[in-house]
Amino acid sequence: MSYFTDREYGERPAVAETIDERVWCGLYSLIETRLGNGAFGFRFPEQCPDGQGACGCDQQAFARVLKAEVPWIDWPLRPGDVPETPIILDLLGRKLIN
Repeated sequence: MSYFTDREYGERPAVAETIDERVWCGLYSLIETRLGNGAFGFRFPEQCPDGQGACGCDQQAFARVLKAEVPWIDWPLRPGDVPETPIILDLLGRKLIN
């Protein structure tokens, strides 16, 4: 994808060694959106109060598995508290969120 700023200022480097706050905030927002819309409900189903099946994502179950799979991550996630890059890569590499 080409942006106007790429043409005006030149393309940004495609490689970065660390995940900065800007990128972390984007990842955080994507995870929070998917938690909110029930997208993780397949793996972490929340049972509907009427007893008729799943109705969303059980965020407590998600958090417990996240802390077991990526023990260095702090829960709840915070947009301004950027984990170290290897920890974020562990988070992204788990079948937990992908």
